[in-house]
Amino acid sequence: CDWSSDVCSSDLHQHDIGEDIEATKEVHFCFWPHLPWGGGFCEPDVALLFLRKERDPLLIVVEAKLDSGLSGDSQLEYQYHAIKTLGWGDLTGERWRWCPKLPDELRDKTTDFDRIHVYLTNHYTRPTDVCCSEGKGSKSPLPVPLFWLSWRWLSRCLKPDHPGLAQGQKEQIRDLKKLLERKGLTRFTGFNRC
Repeated sequence: CDWSSDVCSSDLHQHDIGEDIEATKEVHFCFWPHLPWGGGFCEPDVALLFLRKERDPLLIVVEAKLDSGLSGDSQLEYQYHAIKTLGWGDLTGERWRWCPKLPDELRDKTTDFDRIHVYLTNHYTRPTDVCCSEGKGSKSPLPVPLFWLSWRWLSRCLKPDHPGLAQGQKEQIRDLKKLLERKGLTRFTGFNRC
């Protein structure tokens, strides 16, 4: 892909998912979700399930890297193909441990859901080793939108006071924002006066 002119902090901010998030009535998360693929499985770092008002649920699957690279050249490819083939029964099955627990009425129903795949890194610009959803010259169209997000941009995306979050989740998000600030993983905002 040719992204030589792209110096933005994320390509996710170019796609308005704000309405998706604002329409949320509940948020659930699952660390290391089990994605069956090709006779085996892969485990991205976290999945977020947004239960939205009057819309299908939104599943965001995140592969997060700080200093290490991908586990292999095909890691993201395996993940997004696995995400595409997921059914609602996979999300509500025993291998996914949602926090907070999914409501029982969701386990018994079959529903369609939207999917987004996010590659989270500490790069200042989009890494050149991966094609994202709008990547030109990719070998094949991606079955699930894949976006890159920088840890430095993440702190701006976190909304600890969202009404769809439980109190414990709000506190976790505040802690994550503080941790990102302490690690210097925030956007450059200018110089301080001496």
